[in-house]
Amino acid sequence: MIVVPNPPAAADDATRLSEFGKFRIDDALRQRLRAVEGFGCDEIEYGYPTTCASGHIDGHRWLFGVMVGQWVFQVFPHGDPDEINWNNYSQLGHLDGWYCAHDMDEARQNGILPHDAVFACLLIGIAEFRAERPFESDVREAIVSGL
Repeated sequence: MIVVPNPPAAADDATRLSEFGKFRIDDALRQRLRAVEGFGCDEIEYGYPTTCASGHIDGHRWLFGVMVGQWVFQVFPHGDPDEINWNNYSQLGHLDGWYCAHDMDEARQNGILPHDAVFACLLIGIAEFRAERPFESDVREAIVSGL
């Protein structure tokens, strides 16, 4: 398995500017990714699933994977990098989460995506996740119940 790590996101600007620097993507895409607030990618791996990645979005952990001619972007309401990762994915079935899945074009059905293609899929998944805001009602309920 090949792992291309990226340090977890940090609040300070110096770290934010270096995010996405270790991935094999062009500068235009790197700038687009840096502009997405609250998003970070820990790593992109190749193995099983054929292409997979993990990171965070808006305080939630996410996993990305290419499986059976589809790519899947799944966001979990709770969890940390030690709990939400591909090494223990089979044990995450008990966690409620949000996901989107899209069919791959025939040219990519071998499942091995270069970094720029992974991030192109992730940008689509992020847009869908933020459009639906699936965990927003959970936060609202927690605030109301705490009053």
